[in-house]
Amino acid sequence: MKRLFIAVNIPEEIKEEISRQILSEIIGKTFKVAGKENLHFTAAFLGNFPEEKIPELKNKLSEIELKKFRVSFSDLGEFNKRILFLNVEKGFNELIELSKKINEALEIKDEKFHPHLTLLRIRNEHKQEIESLLSIKFSLKKEFEVNSFELMESKLSSQGPVYSVLESFKLSD
Repeated sequence: MKRLFIAVNIPEEIKEEISRQILSEIIGKTFKVAGKENLHFTAAFLGNFPEEKIPELKNKLSEIELKKFRVSFSDLGEFNKRILFLNVEKGFNELIELSKKINEALEIKDEKFHPHLTLLRIRNEHKQEIESLLSIKFSLKKEFEVNSFELMESKLSSQGPVYSVLESFKLSD
């Protein structure tokens, strides 16, 4: 079994900006901050997946058709006072469409997809601190083109998850 998910990865220069402007404000506090190298949009989480079925999975994903699109970020948001994330401005509907096509191809039922970039997770005992994090000032003016999505493996370690690309699937022009 491999722990798998499908992601839209973010260009290095955007990860650098997010790290410099936002993550640097949070590191050192009592939160589980996403490592800069792990920043991505999760389009679908598959969990533990049988290795022998990965070729069939790749085949289904390769049949998904969607045009390239651009993404930009707006402001910070939170889910249940436990997750701090970056909201998507440009590309929001396209990320929803990608997730929908993946779910259809893999016959996954997921009605609650909300495109976002997770920055950190907060333990219950620190939930009240989310409000102060929402006020972090930043200016991410850059946008980027999404020209692929990736089948990713997540290996858990004591230092946190380590992600690797198993296969990349190109979007059309």
